[in-house]
Amino acid sequence: MLQWVLDKSEEMELKDLARLRLAGILLDEQQFEQALSLLNTKHGTSFAGLYADLRGDVLVASGKTKEARTAYHQALDRLSGQSSYQNIVQMKMDALRD
Repeated sequence: MLQWVLDKSEEMELKDLARLRLAGILLDEQQFEQALSLLNTKHGTSFAGLYADLRGDVLVASGKTKEARTAYHQALDRLSGQSSYQNIVQMKMDALRD
């Protein structure tokens, strides 16, 4: 169904959300390259923090911790300073420290 939304919808925000959810499913299925491909697609600025966070998750799962740190840092930069989700991303980034 998510792929159908990507193929048929004309609403960019809906496509951004569908792409984000599909990338999460691909992460669960350990299809890291496909997930990263979706996350590297152009998306709305309101989704930039969420895309960068999920990109970090995919990179961690694929063993690329240095790149994951960069993605989490980008997520922190793009998430609103008032966002409680920012704390979750910070905890993920802190967990990567040696």
